[in-house]
Amino acid sequence: MGQELVASTRPRRPAPLGPAFLASGLPLAGITILATAIRLTSLSRQPLWWDEGWSVYFASLPLKRMLAATAVDIHPPLYYALLHWWSSAFGFSPLSLRLLSVLFGVGTVAAVYWLGRLALGRSAALAAGLIAAVSPMLVFYSQEVRMYGLVTLLSTLSWCALVRWSAEGKDRNLWLSAYVATVTLALYTEYYAVLIWLGQCLYLWLSWRRRKSDRPPVRRFLLAVASPVLLYLPWLAYCLPKLLAYVVQKQAIEGYRALGPLAYLWDYLSAFAAGHRVAPAHPPALYTATALCLLIVAAFGLLSQPRQPDGLALAAGYLGLPLAGGYVVNLVSPFTPQFFERVLLPAAPGLLLLAVAGIGRAWRLRRWAGLGALFLVLLPAANLPFVLSLPRYSERDYRPVFAAVRKAASEQDVILCLHPWQYGYAIAYLPPRLRHPFLAPVAEWQDATTRRDELQNLLRQGRIWFPAHQTLGRILEDEVTTDLDTLSYRGAEGWFGQETLLLAYAAAPGPLIGGSVAAFEGGPRLLSSQFTPQAESGSGAIAVRLTWAGIEPDSGLQASIRLLDAADRLCGSRDFALATSEQHVSLFVPWGTPATNLRLVLVVRRGATELHPESEPPGKYALTLGRVSVTPPAGQPPSPADLGLSGRPAGSAIGLDLIGHAPVTASVVQGQDLTIVLWWSCRSTPAKEYVLFLQALSPDGTVVAASEERVTMGSWPMTEWPPGTIVSDEHRLLIPARAPAADLRLVAGLLDPVDRKPVDLGGRKQVNLGAVRVTQPVRNFTD
Repeated sequence: MGQELVASTRPRRPAPLGPAFLASGLPLAGITILATAIRLTSLSRQPLWWDEGWSVYFASLPLKRMLAATAVDIHPPLYYALLHWWSSAFGFSPLSLRLLSVLFGVGTVAAVYWLGRLALGRSAALAAGLIAAVSPMLVFYSQEVRMYGLVTLLSTLSWCALVRWSAEGKDRNLWLSAYVATVTLALYTEYYAVLIWLGQCLYLWLSWRRRKSDRPPVRRFLLAVASPVLLYLPWLAYCLPKLLAYVVQKQAIEGYRALGPLAYLWDYLSAFAAGHRVAPAHPPALYTATALCLLIVAAFGLLSQPRQPDGLALAAGYLGLPLAGGYVVNLVSPFTPQFFERVLLPAAPGLLLLAVAGIGRAWRLRRWAGLGALFLVLLPAANLPFVLSLPRYSERDYRPVFAAVRKAASEQDVILCLHPWQYGYAIAYLPPRLRHPFLAPVAEWQDATTRRDELQNLLRQGRIWFPAHQTLGRILEDEVTTDLDTLSYRGAEGWFGQETLLLAYAAAPGPLIGGSVAAFEGGPRLLSSQFTPQAESGSGAIAVRLTWAGIEPDSGLQASIRLLDAADRLCGSRDFALATSEQHVSLFVPWGTPATNLRLVLVVRRGATELHPESEPPGKYALTLGRVSVTPPAGQPPSPADLGLSGRPAGSAIGLDLIGHAPVTASVVQGQDLTIVLWWSCRSTPAKEYVLFLQALSPDGTVVAASEERVTMGSWPMTEWPPGTIVSDEHRLLIPARAPAADLRLVAGLLDPVDRKPVDLGGRKQVNLGAVRVTQPVRNFTD
């Protein structure tokens, strides 16, 4: 095993196909498989975070707009262009987007192996590949939708080409071209790659000075140094004025402080060695100890380089100069957000190669010492379980936000985004039918008139879903919220963590009609009510205007408007705090709501106590405002996955498909009702009113509980369902008080109303809905 970097300037000839090849090829294949498996592990566990949202935003733009947009960003456009083409072929899901980074990460492992073979020999190359395969830092950025994996791959390949070009051989012009191409592409991927180029210039200069007899002509040296810069000048000329202005503004806003030399060096070297410490639950002692293990072996390898000038030149250029240059940048323009060490990730393989050189030196002293050094260098892999499993960015996880949007939104709805990263989230997390977010022109929206006019235009298109970010000043968020509350009717609001408030709005689709009025016990008086008399299932909204009296500020009074069918089953609801005078609210009609006349009611409560409206009989706490005609949906309904349904779809010959069911509660107490919600999709209008049966079966197949009812309890006869409709169908199954305390299997099916024969559903007479555990009631005995 080699001990020095660049042990020889002569390129090693490939081994012939035979035992030597197999001895090297099979382990390399195993390392590649290992690297791929690790990088695919938990690939979808972490949410996208802000920077990844920016990546998706840029990738979603047409290439011409992308170039203009990245000119004022802190990264060049190459990665975004590749991601644009990749997503055009494989889609915008977070999994497919991250697979591109996985490819870059696995490619980097292979490139580190190749560079290790050029610099240290075959055995050392295998060690280098293995260390890179399990490196927490390299794994981390093989799973992010960012450019750091790509720039590390390109930088490593450029070092490979540079080492080959600087050696003797017939193909030097070919390797020079490969070097110029890869380092230029790296420069077009990340601005910090200029430090890699400067390090390579240092390596070339030191190597050129050392070599006397076979020194290449000065013009070749200058060609290698200058060509990447010349190819990079067009982009710099295009973006530099805008980029400098952006960096100055960003630095003034974020206000980072420069790190001292020791803190700077430890932060970078420990990250290169053991990755990022991703969360407080990541043990600091483990992180520090494993990082020190690799750094000690790398320092041991560095001690062997003064006797090997080429190795010292490579170490200085690959690792030393990028770290030194990064420190100068840190002093001039500090940039230390979370995980800031990523900007110099292309230099990390240099540290790994020094560690391999340390293993080689220890091996030459004693074999057991070499094995011990290898063990120490592999210890940072103990951080991988924490890197792969600990949650990151929990407060910025937009998956629940857009899960709520997917379940309730329609094709006409607009996702209003004030930040480009939110736009990227919407592209990645929403299905194609909803993938049309609107990115507000923030500069233009500083003018209130322009902002309100644009909001009115958006409201004419459809309902607005507005994820209002509640940090970063939120000045514009508050102004937009105030405008929307004035121009439209708020239909939903919900907090997701402490940073995101999801709001939804709808304009009144037409004239409102008058509804009931009443005085409620305790003082609140509803002086007038108006509401929309008609709304579309799934994509419609019922606008409600209420005028109150007798309500003190901060009274704590809450209210709900609810849609009820003929069986008093809840079809939709909207909770809100009461205003002191007039207020506008809206109820978004959920997907699956029966297209029939439904009752619109109002419930007022103080805390958990519902207040009785004086116009209603005793015991009735819901004031009927009027009736709303719900019409069938016109747009494409959400998929079963978007609705959060369980179970396999089951088709039938009667034109009705069971597309799933809401997840069933895990347990139910003896003597209580079990709520079961089935979802139907109508391909063609059924000719009969089929009967639904529900059963709870004991482990031996005995029927413990059963019911037979019309679908939707008859509130919307299925013989009136138009094709393309989806219907939510809620039922309750009474679990007898004498039911066994055991796990019961739930099944459902349809019966022909004439001959009582079961309808074939997906080749079965009944559909399995899962299991529920029956428990005994808790009995309290008192004296």
